[in-house]
Amino acid sequence: MPNLTIVAQILARPDQIEFVKSDLFELIPATRAEAG
Repeated sequence: MPNLTIVAQILARPDQIEFVKSDLFELIPATRAEAG
């Protein structure tokens, strides 16, 4: 499978920062488990 790099800037409303941050942190283990 070819490499795919995604660069994104995520903007959250001040009242949603903790919600967005917690969802993004949930992605870290799955991403680190991938080869490469």
